[in-house]
Amino acid sequence: MKIHTNNGKLNRLVNVLFAVFLIGCQSGTESDTGSPGIITLDIKVVEAGNNPLDEIVSHVSFLKLETTEESLIGRIANLQFHNDDIFVLNEGGNGPNLTELLRYNKQGQFLNKIGCDGRGPEEIINPRDFIFTDGYIDVWSMLNISRFTLEGRFVEKVFNAHVPGSGFIKSGNDYLLFHGPAPSHIFTKRNPKGDVIESFKPYNYQVEMATEGDGVIRFDNAIKFYSSSYDTVFSYIDDKIYPSVVFKYVNFDSPFEAAKTATNAYDLFKASTAGLKIIKYFENRDLIFMIYSLKRDRFYLLYDKIGKRSYYFTGFSKSMKHEMAFNSKVPVCLTDDKKLVFSYNYRELTNDLFLQSFQIPKMAPEDNPMLVMYSLQIPGK
Repeated sequence: MKIHTNNGKLNRLVNVLFAVFLIGCQSGTESDTGSPGIITLDIKVVEAGNNPLDEIVSHVSFLKLETTEESLIGRIANLQFHNDDIFVLNEGGNGPNLTELLRYNKQGQFLNKIGCDGRGPEEIINPRDFIFTDGYIDVWSMLNISRFTLEGRFVEKVFNAHVPGSGFIKSGNDYLLFHGPAPSHIFTKRNPKGDVIESFKPYNYQVEMATEGDGVIRFDNAIKFYSSSYDTVFSYIDDKIYPSVVFKYVNFDSPFEAAKTATNAYDLFKASTAGLKIIKYFENRDLIFMIYSLKRDRFYLLYDKIGKRSYYFTGFSKSMKHEMAFNSKVPVCLTDDKKLVFSYNYRELTNDLFLQSFQIPKMAPEDNPMLVMYSLQIPGK
């Protein structure tokens, strides 16, 4: 695996790379509301403190993705590690349908494309999400869910799915799909033919809030769904939907509460622009990592699920030692082994003063993005 590390600079790693300060540590709370394992997280505006968070990242590694005529990446919209391979949803690829699914090995070598662009029975258009099942890969595109081999060969169309979607999972022989704002944030459970068995609508507000940040979290056979416009993450457990993570707003207004009382589009617009925006939410067995914003500032929360402690950062925090601001890039993946994965293009790499201090694998301006992986660790462990 073409991974380059430099452990001799760990003492100043976060001072420049994350360049943030530990604002506070507190316990996430678990509530007994009849649902299993609810975590309540305080979401708050924080200011730069004086304690550098030097221990939050153990090392940085780099992985260059191979550039070929078939694997020119525009923007990585989604990324998953599966066994020894890396699967990338590429926005702005070579095909006419803007988004394509590419497969790489763990050394970053391009292996193959999954499916072909188009609207034909064996083709996919703008894939939205993908899952691995029984040695195959199921892809939810704009038209349907289709099954392919990992080498990209079409196997069968599972069923039509002509509705906006944010993510899906296979549960036994059935599928659970999380739809976006149209239809309004509904979870539908479907049999292998695509017939709806059951529907769930936990975000049951009078006026629906549009969002682009919906997603599905998968780990240890757990299935979780979230919307960036609302204050609850839901889990699918034993054929039921339960609230799993609840956001509690400490010192600023939540647009979620405002949305409940909105009676027209203008009130809803005010609610969604004046308050918080969830930019990204990640979760694995041990950690929750999320980015949220208020106006132009970004805030970061890292929650240790085992120790039940929250660590807060601000996007404009600066290293007192190096006078460098926090890198405001958004990660594309949190791996099961606690790596935050970011995608950097050539210009971003060469302009990032901290990453310049490492031995970065050589790349040309036209090359695919470099994956930069920050290995997280919890202080005291």
